Amino acid sequence: MRVQKIAMLLGGCFLASATFLAGEAQAKRAAPAAEPVPPAAVPAQAERMAPPAADRIMVRPQPVEQVTEETKREVARLVADYFTTLQAASATPEDKARVDKLVRELASEDWATRENASRELVKLGRTALPALREAARSKDVEVATRAGDALKSVEAATAKPIFDALRKYPQTVWVVVQGQIDSTRDEWNKARDAAAAAEKAGRKDEAEKLGAEVRRLGGRISDLDRLYWIVQNYTRYDR
Repeated sequence: MRVQKIAMLLGGCFLASATFLAGEAQAKRAAPAAEPVPPAAVPAQAERMAPPAADRIMVRPQPVEQVTEETKREVARLVADYFTTLQAASATPEDKARVDKLVRELASEDWATRENASRELVKLGRTALPALREAARSKDVEVATRAGDALKSVEAATAKPIFDALRKYPQTVWVVVQGQIDSTRDEWNKARDAAAAAEKAGRKDEAEKLGAEVRRLGGRISDLDRLYWIVQNYTRYDR
């Protein structure tokens, strides 16, 4: 009798639980879906800015030109003028010492010191170009990033008329600059292999000269890559 009562009690509990769960499931199925909340309207970017800022940041679309032999010659001439324009200005010993000090401050632990060094290096313009090019290859990520940004700003300001002209030929710039990068990279590979062979053969003087040529060609590739980047992102530096 006792066993029967326990069995009946357990059965009743099981039936009540099943009924409760079924009711819960039914209620969830019957509950109406919540109305989706529409996203808040976001004004256009141009409307969120003052007109001068919008004009400076938003890139006006340029007409896509047809790449011809004439446009390639014109762009090649402008690229040559760009490198001539960006030859480092002569610097006094005092200027060189100041540039070196500012470059060291790019690695400062103090954020304000790093910010001030970045601004002052840009103000120095062409005088700071050699040091900035060297610092842009630093293994210190902070130094390399800040030096690279300062370098782009100096070059964009120094060669502004050239960049204004190059932006008229976006497709041709890509063809010409990429072609120069490819040919320079071929020269770099040959010089690197020759330097390694000279080093292996024990011809130290030749290896050193070839090593210097490898570094020069590598710098040229970086300069060409940066030139194309500035042309495509010119409004960021057009201040």
